[in-house]
Amino acid sequence: MGLIMDRPTQARAPVHAAPSGFTLVELLIASVISVITMGMVAVLSVHQIRITDTISTTATLDRRFRKLSNLLREEFREACLLRADTNPRTTAIPPDTPCNPEPVSPCGNLTTGVSTPASGNDVRLLMPISLPATNTISYQVVRFYRSGTDLLRDGPAINNDGTLNSTTVTNGQLVASNISAFTTTVSPDCSWARLNITMSVPGTATTQNRILTLYSGSGLTIT
Repeated sequence: MGLIMDRPTQARAPVHAAPSGFTLVELLIASVISVITMGMVAVLSVHQIRITDTISTTATLDRRFRKLSNLLREEFREACLLRADTNPRTTAIPPDTPCNPEPVSPCGNLTTGVSTPASGNDVRLLMPISLPATNTISYQVVRFYRSGTDLLRDGPAINNDGTLNSTTVTNGQLVASNISAFTTTVSPDCSWARLNITMSVPGTATTQNRILTLYSGSGLTIT
């Protein structure tokens, strides 16, 4: 038998272990990227919060304006004549009635279309109240005006059924709060009024202005 000779073993090159961890430069780059990313997230978060707050504030003002406009509309629908800063007359010599403007309009010159006064700080509604017991009509005045930051109402009390009380007057009744401006303009024929109202949100510097145009015995438009 022949001899089996062992094959010579080749020397292997030493294996160097891969370096572990990050270098200082890599750590600095990662830190900078993290800071930039966190800053962008913070900016976006603040922006989102501001957008949410703005939407919430606008929605709050919209609800308050809608509630106020609905209340005013109900009162204006029952009025037959409007004035600003001056009470309309509540008596007249038949066949004339307080609801009909005098020959020279108490609201201004109908020919020139100039209202007198053209504007004011309140609006006054002449309300004809039917008295079934005597089959007559009593004429009362409802006044809306601003005192401080409150919108107040003077005039006949409102009964539980929504009708006006011809014998009981309630003055200084709170209608709305956080009102920073309230001015009015009445048409020359005393039939409609434009109310300029600025309302604010408590605890914020946010204000919003609305113009309500209301018609005696009619509807309402909001701009």
